[in-house]
Amino acid sequence: MYSCLRPMMISACLLVAPVASPAERDASYIEDFSCNGGRLGLRLPLTPAGVYKLGTMVQSLPIEVQQWDGYRTTAKALRYRGLTLEIITFSNDASRYLIETATIQHPRWKQLAPFYVGQSRAEVFRVLDVKDSTPEVEQLEFGGDGDTLRFSFRSGKLVQVQYVCYTG
Repeated sequence: MYSCLRPMMISACLLVAPVASPAERDASYIEDFSCNGGRLGLRLPLTPAGVYKLGTMVQSLPIEVQQWDGYRTTAKALRYRGLTLEIITFSNDASRYLIETATIQHPRWKQLAPFYVGQSRAEVFRVLDVKDSTPEVEQLEFGGDGDTLRFSFRSGKLVQVQYVCYTG
């Protein structure tokens, strides 16, 4: 008698189980996160030429050159005061680039993302639309389907945000 009731009791429990609100779901996964576009994405210029004009570049370092069938890709690190971008450019299309990483360490770059150095931890979590369940942790990582977002806090303020982007 009890064995036939057990499946029904489990089914009944599942029907009345509460559904987690967005703020209560696993905070490390953000379904709509992407480095490029969307509510949490980077707001970078559309072309490499636009990226080079973001400000006074302190350093441009080649990272890797790859030869493909008919074209070449060049990965490079572009360093500005308080901002480092790693991008991939294409020899066969001067208007195209991919972003590999963006590391923001100064408030002057607040126009590039919805997160900025000096922003309060509470505001970061409000923008993320997740609950801060680990207020004592100063290094946090969130991810979407292919991209990652890393935060470093000190005394309740954002000191660095890093976007790590899937480039295929």
